[in-house]
Amino acid sequence: MTGNAYSNKVYKIFPALKSLDGYRKLAPMKFNIRESQPVEQDAGFEYNTENTDWYNFEALNDPYPGQKAFDDSSIAKREEAQFKTVLNDCKNLLDRKTNILLY
Repeated sequence: MTGNAYSNKVYKIFPALKSLDGYRKLAPMKFNIRESQPVEQDAGFEYNTENTDWYNFEALNDPYPGQKAFDDSSIAKREEAQFKTVLNDCKNLLDRKTNILLY
């Protein structure tokens, strides 16, 4: 069904309808979608990417790249232990709340 036939059918079903898809019923719109597209313009320059390295060759050849993602220091270990303590405290609190609700 073409656009004009579709809009005529919709207007016939709903005679009080004033506009359809943003176009007013009484304002004739003659347009072509292909002509409404902007003309592609030339940017005026060329990209040269022949000699650009887009990745690190050492990281590419590393079989286990994730092992070096985080430093294994004493500060990180201490923070991890603190975080585990906080998680255990939260779990204990939830267990106590759940036990109170069950009895």
